[in-house]
Amino acid sequence: MHFPAYPHQQAALLPRQQPARGFTLIELLVTVMLSVVLAVIAVPNLQDFSRASQVRSTAKALENGFRFARAEAIRRQKPVIVCQVDLANDDRLLATETCSPFSKVWYKGWVVILLGSTKNGRYETNKTEMLIGDPKDLTKLEILSTVSTSPEVIFTPTGATDSSTNFTLTVSSKTGVASASVITVYPSGLIERKAQ
Repeated sequence: MHFPAYPHQQAALLPRQQPARGFTLIELLVTVMLSVVLAVIAVPNLQDFSRASQVRSTAKALENGFRFARAEAIRRQKPVIVCQVDLANDDRLLATETCSPFSKVWYKGWVVILLGSTKNGRYETNKTEMLIGDPKDLTKLEILSTVSTSPEVIFTPTGATDSSTNFTLTVSSKTGVASASVITVYPSGLIERKAQ
């Protein structure tokens, strides 16, 4: 075998080596560590976003329930009540559900009920027709009423409430998310939702 005398001619005769393909172990470890750090940072923020979203959607559903009740009171020319529901043990809404008396916590959901006629200045609740119910498992939320007397809102056939004071519900998360929504029903029947 004959070799050229010059080294640059010798290198030209040797077979070329292919560049290495793939990742080194160090590159893979750095990538995995960065992924772990990003996940540790992102997961709590996603949980906060999820809770804040649940607060907003629950407040919107409550607001819609009040608006529906007011519209039905005007349309049917009968009083309509919105109140928290006292569910049976199996957490299903039945046609016989009634309002939870003297409770300021709406953690099981709410119901809109068409009331019967008045008797001695009181509405007969034994002749009710349920219009819509929205029971939910809201154990991660707090829905508190600021009213100390009657924990429900009754819309009269004129669209106003039967109360002379504002009815306010605050929807917030039990786990410390800063967002909250406040729903206020004014005696005139105006319904307002504000984020805090």
